[in-house]
Amino acid sequence: MTTLEELDRRLAAAEHKLAYAWQAEQLRARALFDFYTLPGLRGLWLAGVTYYDGTVLDMTRGATDLTRNGGPLLFLDSQNFAYQDMDGAGDYFSHADSNVLRVTGNESYIDVSVNGLTLVIWARFPSAPAAADGIIGKYNVTGNQREYALSGDGSSALAFAVSDDGTNVGAHIASATSAAVVLNRWTMCWGRFSRDTEVTIGLNTTKVKNKTSIPASIFGGTAAFEIGRRNVVGGEPVMDWSVAALYSAYLSDTVMDKLWERTRLLHGI
Repeated sequence: MTTLEELDRRLAAAEHKLAYAWQAEQLRARALFDFYTLPGLRGLWLAGVTYYDGTVLDMTRGATDLTRNGGPLLFLDSQNFAYQDMDGAGDYFSHADSNVLRVTGNESYIDVSVNGLTLVIWARFPSAPAAADGIIGKYNVTGNQREYALSGDGSSALAFAVSDDGTNVGAHIASATSAAVVLNRWTMCWGRFSRDTEVTIGLNTTKVKNKTSIPASIFGGTAAFEIGRRNVVGGEPVMDWSVAALYSAYLSDTVMDKLWERTRLLHGI
């Protein structure tokens, strides 16, 4: 027979579960708000916010909506968030060169303490991205129009690179390479540049930094900004993505760790 004391324990346990679930939902609800509160936000793209033709809208309203190319499909994940599925055979999103998407990393209206660039995308890779597959960025090897990008680097690794003159020669380019991404798992992939100081690539809270021969600024070229390609036909990975953001600012390790901690809840992690 259940005693009154046992009933009290069960009730307390049930109340604890409800409180935890409510707190998780509150954090989940405000997760996307955190993207807006950080400095230098140039573009924020949510995979499910689209126009009638599949164009993904820029939530900052900076006139950098992303055109749907090929046949990406919009899905609803079991965790109740939207994502775009790209099959690696011509699927990608793009926006033509724009001043909004050109980030030098030394913008005069941003304090030197946070000068830089940060590029973020929540992605999932059903198969390993190949070397030079474009994940997100503004980077074109043709005509030396390299600016900034997250790309495949072979062996399931990702690389983040910036160039100060569009070339990949010597000290004009700086990059960092991650460990292998875990396939079929949502991951916050990000790259960061701090002028004269470092480039960093991050997978969730794991970071790899390069502090050798870092440029003072990033080249402003004519490359298109693309998700799922790097301005070259055939460089499209098989990938899904849900949220992407571009900042003309250096977001610290602490900020990036907290951004992951908040936005992982959207992805059921």
